[in-house]
Amino acid sequence: MTAHRPPDSFVPKPRFLSFTRNVTSLPFAVDRIRQVVGGGVRVWSKETGLGPILYTKFNDYNEFYTFLLVDKQLRENTAKEHVRAIKHFWENASQHHIAHITVSDIREYLSFYVKKRTRKTYNNVLCSLRRYFRDYLKLSHLVEFFEFADIDYIPPIAPTDQEVRIFYAHLPTLRLKAMFLLLATSGRRPHEVLELQRQDIDWNSRILKPTKSNPTKKVYFSFFNDECEGVLKEYFETRTDDDARIFTTNINHIDKAFKKVSNGISVKITPKDLRLWFACKMADLGVQDRYVDAFCGRVPKSVLARHYTDYSPQRLKRIYDRANLKVLS
Repeated sequence: MTAHRPPDSFVPKPRFLSFTRNVTSLPFAVDRIRQVVGGGVRVWSKETGLGPILYTKFNDYNEFYTFLLVDKQLRENTAKEHVRAIKHFWENASQHHIAHITVSDIREYLSFYVKKRTRKTYNNVLCSLRRYFRDYLKLSHLVEFFEFADIDYIPPIAPTDQEVRIFYAHLPTLRLKAMFLLLATSGRRPHEVLELQRQDIDWNSRILKPTKSNPTKKVYFSFFNDECEGVLKEYFETRTDDDARIFTTNINHIDKAFKKVSNGISVKITPKDLRLWFACKMADLGVQDRYVDAFCGRVPKSVLARHYTDYSPQRLKRIYDRANLKVLS
């Protein structure tokens, strides 16, 4: 019997690149992938005709990205980092088909990070591989035996008040100055400030409304002082676009801008350092740790719900104003 090529409408949109191969020569992993993933392409060959759905090198990063956002509720930046890591894995993997990937292949790939990179980088890569093989493809046997590396804890050192003022004075743009002050006076994480929209600001009370949280990072009501208010309003007066975001940039650009300033002066400050400075400064001003944690988004939702009167926006606002936090004076 002569085998015929199936019509294009019969072939579903592939998640993986197709290849022509006799199904009997493929390892059992193919069946496991088929059961979990679904979709794919049907292979046609002269020898076997229209065969079963097969899978090869991963090609649909968009679906993996959507899985991380929807199923795992990760932040966009975190999901992008995982996708970027998996792209790098496939570009450097010794095998080029999912059905052929073994524990040894992953061990060989990770060995580069053990020898050439920091332990933190190794852990980040392993986390991405787990998200991909264990959570997305349900092939946990490929990564379940790899352990995260122990990282020695080095207590961070907050910049001094003088260093903060020197750094601020050397910022080249109004946008950077506004972001610097918002980070320093709110205690929010850099990505949380970048996710803020104009509607999230209550100018009358100088309150930043909670934005979207994720399973590991919480966000609650934050505040900013009069110094930040003046620079923010001046910055908005220079904006001619209708973008809803407060800052139309990304964390990489901000990191590079801070690094450039640091290289030009004797003071090194990163966006994350300003959150640390805020926490230390508020403690010096007599604010209790539990309220500093609330400003920084470190209080579990269960605690906020049980003790709402202690953490109400009105009470936190009074505590924040009483501290009278200043950056520039």
